[in-house]
Amino acid sequence: MPRPAYQPARNAGAMHEESDQARGSERTRARAARRGLGALALLLPAAAGCHAFPLSLYVEGEVLDELSATSFRSAVDDREIAAGMRERLGYDGGRAPYLEEAFHRLDLAPADPFSPAAADDPASPFLAGLASGDVILAKNPKAQSLAATLSFAEFAYYDHLGVLVFEDGGVWVYEAWPRLRLLSTAPDFISRFQGHVDRVPLREFLARYETLELVRLPDPGRNARAVEAARRSRAQRIPYDPYHDPEQPGLSCSEYVEMLFLAEAGYPAGLPPRPLGRNAAWARIADSLGFRAPAYVVPDDFAGLEGARSVGIISRHRTLAEARAMRTAFRVLHDRDRPDSPAGDYLAAHPWHFLVYRDTTLAYFEWTKGYVRAHPEASEATLRAAIETIYDLCFRPRRPAAAG
Repeated sequence: MPRPAYQPARNAGAMHEESDQARGSERTRARAARRGLGALALLLPAAAGCHAFPLSLYVEGEVLDELSATSFRSAVDDREIAAGMRERLGYDGGRAPYLEEAFHRLDLAPADPFSPAAADDPASPFLAGLASGDVILAKNPKAQSLAATLSFAEFAYYDHLGVLVFEDGGVWVYEAWPRLRLLSTAPDFISRFQGHVDRVPLREFLARYETLELVRLPDPGRNARAVEAARRSRAQRIPYDPYHDPEQPGLSCSEYVEMLFLAEAGYPAGLPPRPLGRNAAWARIADSLGFRAPAYVVPDDFAGLEGARSVGIISRHRTLAEARAMRTAFRVLHDRDRPDSPAGDYLAAHPWHFLVYRDTTLAYFEWTKGYVRAHPEASEATLRAAIETIYDLCFRPRRPAAAG
């Protein structure tokens, strides 16, 4: 069922007109479990966008312990990797930078570089073919994004979403977006994420992310109604819901977009939730941080609505081949991750930046980028096989401890 149109809370943050007896029922709890974006898929990336903070003061020690464990060697031997790339893939190049400073409109030719400031102009050639009402799926460049991917049983790539609108002489994104509030009292870590529905210039939205995919739903009339609903919602200052719970007086990012297009604009399709918990270590971390629901709707699912089509890809990668290779690299990490894999296999805790990529993970991405830059026409199957090989070269099992 689509979430009903938002109504400001009239008492104690009550958001729905359900009776008190209905609250806490099996139906309500099941509904809460189905709603919203996967918690790690938004809130962990959101932490990366905030100011640095002393991690150990706000996160339980069990989280740090989980992230300290790894089944792979920590050191990267680029000479060994290079030799393996030559022998197994016939590749005699090196790494390529994981991200470029400039952005590129990858579905247009040529994919000339541009800065976020170019997105201020509605007539910019980098925005050609885009329209008000397009849904923006966003990939965060920070390590928290991989934590999100590893937390879901089924592969999910994007972390956040909003709605593109051309108005007032500019280009804007309507979104539900939080800020990390460290100085307030809080029952758990995720409740420190506070904010409200608002619009931001596309240049500011773009600067946060690695890749944006713009998706258009099939009915122009309904899309226009969604845009009008977004404009009304801004005036309401709808609070952000860090728990992704329909009983809360607010909306998460996916709840917000779901409300605009399903409840307000009238698109009929519902969005199936994706369960968390494939990796036991990440499930324990999610529980420690305050996440409770077992399944969520993720941004990728909006691209799967009936009749939806991709109308634009903007990325810090130079080519569509490179952007697709990075997505495949994430998928391989997800597929190789086991239910009993340590949380620290690919990521590590950082005292001021929450999570960072391990050196081995960054090497894996950069060797992948170098390979695909040299082989941009590789088929999907060939690329997947090459990335599997790069994985084996970068992630080497730790040597067993010597017997006493």
